[in-house]
Amino acid sequence: MAHTFTLWVNKNLKRAGFKTVDDIVIDIQDGIVLYNLLLSLEQNPPKINNKPTMKIFKIENLHKLLVYIKEKIKLINISAEDLYDGNEKLVFGLLWSLILNFSLQDEKDERLKNTVYKWAKEITSQYDCIDKNEFAKNLSNGRVYNVLLNYFTDSMNNMSFLTSGNIFENFKNAFEVAEQHGIATLIDLNELQKNKELDEKSLFTYLLEFYTVFRNKKGKVKMNNDVEELLIALNHKVKLENEVCTLNEEYNKFTEKYNEELKIVIETLNSLVERILSMGNLVSQCQKTKEKVQVCNETLQYFLKSTNLKEKVKEGKAVSLIFTQIEDKITGVIQQFNQKIADSENKKCSIRVINNNSNEKISGDVSLSINNKISATSGFKKQKCHKNMSALNQNPIEIKSLSSIDLPFLPEMMTLEEIIDHINE
Repeated sequence: MAHTFTLWVNKNLKRAGFKTVDDIVIDIQDGIVLYNLLLSLEQNPPKINNKPTMKIFKIENLHKLLVYIKEKIKLINISAEDLYDGNEKLVFGLLWSLILNFSLQDEKDERLKNTVYKWAKEITSQYDCIDKNEFAKNLSNGRVYNVLLNYFTDSMNNMSFLTSGNIFENFKNAFEVAEQHGIATLIDLNELQKNKELDEKSLFTYLLEFYTVFRNKKGKVKMNNDVEELLIALNHKVKLENEVCTLNEEYNKFTEKYNEELKIVIETLNSLVERILSMGNLVSQCQKTKEKVQVCNETLQYFLKSTNLKEKVKEGKAVSLIFTQIEDKITGVIQQFNQKIADSENKKCSIRVINNNSNEKISGDVSLSINNKISATSGFKKQKCHKNMSALNQNPIEIKSLSSIDLPFLPEMMTLEEIIDHINE
């Protein structure tokens, strides 16, 4: 009982924002806890000394509060001195009176007890696990609290464990579920483990918490077991059908996305196959070209060996042939050009001598000069062309002028040095 009352006091103090207590019998002695408790129960107690240091001040606080309480409810043989001295029985009697009269404003004293018990009996009588004629027994073994939770919440659809007769498990389960719905635990589990029987006041105080929370809430209607089982099965069927429908929609979405991705993959693979085939063709062409290169290289080597070009270059034969051909062409062109100049100058000189006897000296000089030039020109020798061959290395030669056949693979113009380099490659 002490534990239950302490928990009930703390529940109200905490809800109102006041400091909780460890032992209500001791902590009530200065009157401050009782004052705060009355405030949390929506009462209007008189002002008291909030820092009493002496016994007389503490008793005075308790006296003021008891006078106020007696104006509201009936209290028998409870004095301020009894509360200060820690009379446990009278302290619990006071708290029990507060529970019955101040917990609910519209219900008080014995009428509150009758209302709460009636409310609980009407609900629990619909369940097979509750014996209608033994309500007090079912309250003490915890079944009533579990049935009420099943009726008002969806937290306890399976109550098969209630038939086991394990009182500790019944209360433990009720405590855990009830706390989820704002119902404070007011019963000490340690007492249940010691197989101690709970007193009626503790059981009622805890039941009153259920009534406070659920009295205005509409619960489930308890129907015939066969009908209920049928409805439960139907509900489960609809639930599964909805799940199947939802999963089908998800499946269709994933299938559509899969097909899109598959199409992209197939297109990518087809493109990759085409590129692989193209690479295969390139490899084949490379191999054929390589073979042609080998054949052509062999032909080139055979040609070089058979014509002995490099040896001729080393011996100077090829260069000499080129020089000779170039020299002959250049010498012939120069001689023809000089001959034309000589003929033209001689003709001019003869005409001038005949027509100008008075200028004989000058004409003779001109003729001499011309004759000297012709003589020098006619004296042009091939060896003089050798001295100027270095100039040919710097100036390109027209290739077709050196050959009587078409040479399509050689440039139109090449220097002598380029010709020799090509032979030596």
